[in-house]
Amino acid sequence: MARCLERAPGAWDELVDRYSRLIFGVVYETLRRHGASCAPDQVDELFHATFLALIDRDQRRLRHWGGRCSLASWLRVVTVSVVIDALRKRRAFAPIPEEDAGPVIDALVDPGDAAQERLLAFERGGAVRRAMRRLSETDQALLTMLFVDDLAPGAIAERLGILPGAVYTRKNRALARLRDALAAVEDEDERGSG
Repeated sequence: MARCLERAPGAWDELVDRYSRLIFGVVYETLRRHGASCAPDQVDELFHATFLALIDRDQRRLRHWGGRCSLASWLRVVTVSVVIDALRKRRAFAPIPEEDAGPVIDALVDPGDAAQERLLAFERGGAVRRAMRRLSETDQALLTMLFVDDLAPGAIAERLGILPGAVYTRKNRALARLRDALAAVEDEDERGSG
């Protein structure tokens, strides 16, 4: 990215070569998810529009990436944003049923930077769910009780038949394993896009 921002020779071609497959896939999947035409010419048009959006206004979007997530995840967010903007203009997509939408509904309403942040969070949520599936059933149950069910440590200790102090120890260990699994998932995503 730094080389692209510096306009180093060959840097842009390297970026395009490395992430073309990822961007084509995200364009296709986003169109499909919204019930829009996935005709090759439309996919191709939105593929090019994504790369154009990166360099438009003196590389404004390229400069926006701050390394808070992997480049592949960030490019997914930008691609989804470009596709949704195009679909809005064409009014050619079917509404998302609310029960399937989750935070996407909110992201579609706000076209600003906050929408990109929510889409990034939604994308990251998918990676977290895949990482959770890599954990043991015990770790999954503990993290679910803590962060989804929002149970107090005392209630969790009672359910698991352990001391309340042990909940904190197990939580820290489970979170460490989740971080490792998430890093592996994001690394696989990054390699898969290359």
